[in-house]
Amino acid sequence: MKYSGLYFISNPGTSLDASLHVVNSLVNGLESHFPFATRQNPWSLIHRLLRSVPPPAAKPDAGNAPLPALTHQHVLGLSYLSQSQTYCYIQTSTSTPSSQPPHNQVVKGEPVSRAATPQPAHDAASSASSPGTIISIPTAQSESHIALLATHLSALWTFRQTLQIPQGITYHVGQFVIRVGEIRASRSGAQSGSVLSPGVVCCITTVAGTSDDIDGEGYETEFDSGHTSVTEDGRMEDEDEDENVDLDDAEKLIRGFWETLREGMDFGRAEVREVMMGKHGLKGNGQKEAVVRMWGEVLKLRG
Repeated sequence: MKYSGLYFISNPGTSLDASLHVVNSLVNGLESHFPFATRQNPWSLIHRLLRSVPPPAAKPDAGNAPLPALTHQHVLGLSYLSQSQTYCYIQTSTSTPSSQPPHNQVVKGEPVSRAATPQPAHDAASSASSPGTIISIPTAQSESHIALLATHLSALWTFRQTLQIPQGITYHVGQFVIRVGEIRASRSGAQSGSVLSPGVVCCITTVAGTSDDIDGEGYETEFDSGHTSVTEDGRMEDEDEDENVDLDDAEKLIRGFWETLREGMDFGRAEVREVMMGKHGLKGNGQKEAVVRMWGEVLKLRG
């Protein structure tokens, strides 16, 4: 089983050069601390974020009643997850304050000036029934899907932003795969020629519950090559049973790797934020869905 943690390093000035400097620092740190690291194929990401439009009657009254919770729709293309599919993730807010993560995520802030590993800010309990629905569509249909939402369904959805990582960097280090990339956000309107970068991401993936080595090619073969079968009555059946995997150990390994990687780095005023994959419902396509939720939580913070 592959398990991942995602680190977002903010870029307060949003200049592309500043983000590229952080990427270079991370790459130099990888090659310095792990001289046996091998470079793998690049990866890419494109993320479109839409937000639900509250109904006209949804206004707080004199008693300061809260507005209805908003819903975000993430349209995510992630090359190492699938070359042919784009994932649509409907993330519904709950009554939980916005500063808290969905129940199937571990999210925490990290003061970049400290070398010690901070503790999670919230309960790390995971739940496969957390709010939100994920479907996949052919990547070739993703543009028409966005156009449908932004035009014909504009009374329900408003387009927020497009974020891209056009040429992410991948390294293979023993049982870890590390993916680094600068997030790019294009301006619209009169300043459409400028490219901003809200920050840099570093995704660290390791193996949990198996002695098999990890490769840098992503999840495509792991999930799309016969890990499910159809029973006589037509039900889908996972060949893999739930393993009694201690994912806390995987999280410790990821955090330890991150602390070694960032040792000696000074990110200035930047804030580092950590999001871990959920811990439950990881059979079959559940691992892919957990990856989508992890990325959605990080990229939503940029909106």
